[in-house]
Amino acid sequence: MIYTVKRRMTVGAFALILAGCFGGTKPDTSFKGLIRAAINADNAMIVTGTALLDAGTITSAQAGKILRFTDQIKTVIDAARSAYDLGNTALATKQLSAATATLTTLQVCTGPPNSGLTLDSCLAPLVQP
Repeated sequence: MIYTVKRRMTVGAFALILAGCFGGTKPDTSFKGLIRAAINADNAMIVTGTALLDAGTITSAQAGKILRFTDQIKTVIDAARSAYDLGNTALATKQLSAATATLTTLQVCTGPPNSGLTLDSCLAPLVQP
């Protein structure tokens, strides 16, 4: 019961962070805007991982795994930005899509428990950096 309450509180905090990042403004759908949104979501995922660790919901090993994924995501986002700046929009779009897909999986895995999966089993399909 306490685990569920802590996790819901953490997810609620993550939602507030995202609302603060995006609330009240029209979303910027330009490529640069999508890059900024991905970076903001990646940073929010770091905060979420830290909050889950502080709440005792995940272990330090699991927090480390989340941090390695967020580092990998940031590297791919930076590569997408560089490809875009060099005019290679096809590669930039592919890289940003890959980063976003991994980030989405992280968000799902650290959100409310679903299908009885543990964090580790939920993250297992992702390629570990």
